[in-house]
Amino acid sequence: MPFPDGGGKSQVSFFGGTSARWSPQGNELFYEKWDNEDKSMSLMIVSVETKGTFKAGRPRILFNAPQGVDIRFFAVSSDGQRFLTVQRGESGERPQTTITVVENWIKEFEGQK
Repeated sequence: MPFPDGGGKSQVSFFGGTSARWSPQGNELFYEKWDNEDKSMSLMIVSVETKGTFKAGRPRILFNAPQGVDIRFFAVSSDGQRFLTVQRGESGERPQTTITVVENWIKEFEGQK
């Protein structure tokens, strides 16, 4: 529905969910759901009707994330059929990232032509 005239609230997920993304066609919502009981993540899908009154279908599991795959930060392909996410290395550890901050870097080039 166009913003700001959304016309109300609708519950889409049950038992939690985060990181929602619209499908490229705008007729589905994807979101991730963490299961505390078995310590797993699932990517959920909900069909939605956006013409006229907003209506959300019943959420269902699209797929369960394999161990070591973090789907909190996922992207949906333009055709809505593939997902890009991050997979940890074989050790399961997160890689160490180095960031170098250079302040006043323009001064290094002053006077050069």
